[in-house]
Amino acid sequence: MESQLPIGVFDPGTVTHVEIKFYDGENWEDSYDASGVASFNGSLASNNVDDDASCELRVDDEIEDWVPDSPIKPYVGQIFTSIDAAFDYYSKHASFCGFQVRRSTQRSRNGVVVSKYFVCSKAGSRDISSSSREDDASESSRISDKNVEPVKRRKTVSGKCHCSAKLALKFAGSESYEVSSFIDKHNHPFATDSEKQFLRGNRAMSAMNCNFVFDVASSNTGPYRAHGILKELCGSYSAIGATAVDFKNWMRDIKVFIGKHDSDMILQKFEDKRETSDNSFFYEYQTNSEGHLTRLFWADIEGRKSYDVFGDVVSFDATYRTNK
Repeated sequence: MESQLPIGVFDPGTVTHVEIKFYDGENWEDSYDASGVASFNGSLASNNVDDDASCELRVDDEIEDWVPDSPIKPYVGQIFTSIDAAFDYYSKHASFCGFQVRRSTQRSRNGVVVSKYFVCSKAGSRDISSSSREDDASESSRISDKNVEPVKRRKTVSGKCHCSAKLALKFAGSESYEVSSFIDKHNHPFATDSEKQFLRGNRAMSAMNCNFVFDVASSNTGPYRAHGILKELCGSYSAIGATAVDFKNWMRDIKVFIGKHDSDMILQKFEDKRETSDNSFFYEYQTNSEGHLTRLFWADIEGRKSYDVFGDVVSFDATYRTNK
């Protein structure tokens, strides 16, 4: 059944489908703010419309609820030793069922958290008005100072749909927390079995994954290629436990952690190697006036023995086919 009804009739979160077909082109922002509609396509807000246009909503007859089922479902009265333990338990339940959770508000008293809420990742709604203000501010900054490049923000699609599922905790004394409320009904479908592998709670860079990415990087193999190789070794992408983007982000974090200390790390490694090899390992290096490493030479025990026998020196370019 489809009904044509004016904006402002329904409470937020009670409409399962809204289709914006037309509008009158006058005071659209005020009409939207007063409607309580969860979201709308901002590209529709244009003055190039006919004067006799109208707004039409399509409303489904019934609101369907999705209730997950898992062997690790929380319950009212359940006790946890900490807030983190409760969040981990709820996250495992969510990952098993096919949705994600996030930390929400809390109340504290005398420095102690007395209540804490965890909600579905689709709870709430996207704040379109604030994002519009940020875009307007960026545009104003770009116009006022043409020499300053505006900050580029990633445009993402929000999946929030006023889902009411949540887990509430209350302080039970002795650093423990009790489940005071648990709502397990969702107003959206869950991820399928093939989609669960992409949920944040089901993705993690294990120690094996980290070591593999780090080892293949020494042979000039990037994270995306490393992910493909590991897929062939594991048999499927789902068996890896992480996506190619996770591999790339982990490698990025390693580079950020190293920062400008990469030269210090290699020199310290050579120094430790010389001390543990009874000075049979030799290295020398040069720096410029700013203290930057410019030249580095090393020879291990096998190389020095080979030079004594053959008298040859082999020079190689470590940046061959890597610099562009």
